[in-house]
Amino acid sequence: MPDLAVTIEAMFAAGDIVAASFVYEGTHRGPYFGVAPTGRHLRFSACDIFKVRDGLIVERRGMGDIAGVLAQLKS
Repeated sequence: MPDLAVTIEAMFAAGDIVAASFVYEGTHRGPYFGVAPTGRHLRFSACDIFKVRDGLIVERRGMGDIAGVLAQLKS
């Protein structure tokens, strides 16, 4: 998605842990999860939890809406 835009919807920090909810939007212009380019505009969300040490992310756990992406690609 050459025009990919990422927006932070919400963010929370406590100590060395940061959690954030993101929205991704862009145009499907290349193969994605095995689906040939459709030219469709996609919008999907993800949530990530980061552990930060000395200003750097040292651990990341996340979950994205892959099922939602695939539904948009195949509809």
